[in-house]
Amino acid sequence: MKRVLILVFVLISSNMISKAQRNFGLHVGASIPVGDFANDNSDYGGGATTGLNVGVKYFIPLSSHKGLSLTLGVDYLNNGLDQASKDMVKEQTPSGVSDVVVNYTDYINVPVLMGLNYKIPVTYSFSLFADAAIGFNYSAMTDMVISYKYLGTPIKSTMSFTPLTQLAYQFGVGMMIDNNYTIGLHSNLLGTHSFKAKATQSSSGYSQTSDVPTTMDLKIDMVTLSVGIRF
Repeated sequence: MKRVLILVFVLISSNMISKAQRNFGLHVGASIPVGDFANDNSDYGGGATTGLNVGVKYFIPLSSHKGLSLTLGVDYLNNGLDQASKDMVKEQTPSGVSDVVVNYTDYINVPVLMGLNYKIPVTYSFSLFADAAIGFNYSAMTDMVISYKYLGTPIKSTMSFTPLTQLAYQFGVGMMIDNNYTIGLHSNLLGTHSFKAKATQSSSGYSQTSDVPTTMDLKIDMVTLSVGIRF
């Protein structure tokens, strides 16, 4: 299924670039975790906090259906850990450890989605729109690095995660002003990911890496609120 979607995206995007060079939009806003992704106590929880959303979307108007366009969009979503999750990490440091410095992990998601956008004119300079899309989401977690001293010896522990790709869905509504400026609210269902991790511990030129025996399961859902401009 993923290979078929990728092939369709390549075919559609090549057609869009050749026929709709100026028919695209840029947007920026907030990515707000919801459900398990915002919960640090759930089995599929991530303890994520509100982050950044930046994206671009291409439009191909369908002449046979007025107001309807085919879309191809790419978003970059970056979310950090909330304070409760950060506190939980520090609480797990063992006794005898001092000078703890933590570089916390960030969640990075890049959904590539194909769908439909329907624009409803209300006045000459004001329109409403709704859209829906399906595609795949590339999800990654940046390394979590904990530096500390144990019995006076500096040690650095690094947890790294393998990126994953899953099916993703998006649904949204919004408004367009002066046929150029947009405000959009979208629900992003980005899949359930089981991240495999490796732990590396280094000290005084010595380093050892081992697989973590359990996976980190995340159900990644978020709402994005953005403003944009359409050319």
